Amino acid sequence: MMASQVTVLNFDHVYERQSFYRRVNHEWVDFSDLAGTRGYCEAGVQEAIRRRLQQRRCKGISFIGSGNYHYVTYLLLQEKGVPFTLVLFDRHLDMTPAPGELLSCGSWAARALQELEHLVFLVAVGIEPEQEDFLPPGLRDKVLVLPAPELVPEARAADRMVAAIPTRQVYISIDKDVLSRRDAVTDWEQGPMTLEQLLYFLQRIGEGKEICGVDVCGELPVSWADDWVPQNRWAAARNNRANAKILDLVLSLVKKKAYLTAG
Repeated sequence: MMASQVTVLNFDHVYERQSFYRRVNHEWVDFSDLAGTRGYCEAGVQEAIRRRLQQRRCKGISFIGSGNYHYVTYLLLQEKGVPFTLVLFDRHLDMTPAPGELLSCGSWAARALQELEHLVFLVAVGIEPEQEDFLPPGLRDKVLVLPAPELVPEARAADRMVAAIPTRQVYISIDKDVLSRRDAVTDWEQGPMTLEQLLYFLQRIGEGKEICGVDVCGELPVSWADDWVPQNRWAAARNNRANAKILDLVLSLVKKKAYLTAG
């Protein structure tokens, strides 16, 4: 059997309304039966998610669902066994503390830097400038923040981005709330980055480094009862287009340089 090229993580059924993954070898991992996964996740539920993730065949490219499940990136990063840098495309820094042992969509990045042995450095791209206030003082030496206003001209920003990556291997995590609403629609406030700019940055990273994993989130969660609303159907089409463009580029980089290592 040919290995799958992409894993679709089914938390919220959003990918049932999209088609970008259907033209490549793909697999579904279902989590829709689990309670307590939206936004925050307790330790016991984390372990259930982790066990299901371990069964998947493709450990390279994952589509997670809405940004409420971005904390799953932390679980995906736990699988990496060699030093790597995380490049995070996100409107938010995701370093706001969560209570107790909860893992959240707003805290996972700080926890990854604090706890994961092989995560050496994080480059946060497209962040809202005010988000820098949430960077814990003890992590400042392990993070480069490139706020949205500093991403033009793109070539200079890309040079700075790639030069700051201290490892050979890079994991890329994309929350589409970094994109403008012309290119994606989420249920969070969004940034000004265009899809063309995002693809350019991904291309530059792929040319200079080895990609050991990619994940994408930032879908608009819509109930089936509201699926008929034209605005929601347009949003799904926008997100489907963005996902297709991102997937095509990542697969082309993998084919060209013959890597997307499992780490």
